[in-house]
Amino acid sequence: MSKHILEIGTDGAAICAYDPSILPDDFDHKYGGDRVDLIAELAGDGRAWQDETGGDGTYVVHVYVNEAPILEPYVQERVIEQSDFIRFTCPSGTLVVCGAEYVIKDLGIDDPGTQDPKEVAERDTQILNIPPGDYRLKVQRVDMDGARETRKIKPIWQTHASSAAIIGMLLLGFLAIIFLGSAIWWSLTYLYRWATDFLPCPCQRTPMEILGQVGKAAACGGGAWLALQANKAILNTPTAIAHSALVREAELAMPDYVLELQGV
Repeated sequence: MSKHILEIGTDGAAICAYDPSILPDDFDHKYGGDRVDLIAELAGDGRAWQDETGGDGTYVVHVYVNEAPILEPYVQERVIEQSDFIRFTCPSGTLVVCGAEYVIKDLGIDDPGTQDPKEVAERDTQILNIPPGDYRLKVQRVDMDGARETRKIKPIWQTHASSAAIIGMLLLGFLAIIFLGSAIWWSLTYLYRWATDFLPCPCQRTPMEILGQVGKAAACGGGAWLALQANKAILNTPTAIAHSALVREAELAMPDYVLELQGV
């Protein structure tokens, strides 16, 4: 593949691209919190790339290797920054794109600077194998925030295909509240009549008022639980699964960064 679509997460408001082979041998144990500064230094002489994102979060990055990017019009018109080609070296052919705070040399071990191993695993999925050598790198930054809202696909519950299922789910929850409410109310009434024959109640509210509130809460909780189960069942239908895949595809088609690598 010459085009790669990646999702990069950062908690340090910066993302980068690098080849682990260019890092010092003692990088994983020596640099720790200084890794961002080192990557910035390496980026200065073409051995890495780094950019300040302006905030934490997840960013969609499209990487083109030896291929000129073809951007959709709605993407092209939202390019806010564009760099000229700069030198970038990838001697081992392993290109890692990640949050700058997750930089690591040995990709086979847990990051000593990361407390949550899951974050390392997520970062490790953003590893590309490209032809080793020197490249010219061009970066385009895209402001897709507004476009994501206007091009956002409607949720499954707003589509015609699922309207009948959603109505059925709501009716099921409503009927569950009525049924459970009635059953719990009569059960609590019976218990109240039994308890008042033997137990005193020093509460300011009467036992019947207390039991009534408990019964209403239990009925609402039961109805909500059944409605949630119905909702899960709807979201597992083939229509909903296909819709989720469509939403996912649309999200990944709107990049925050476009990286073009041309071999030299």
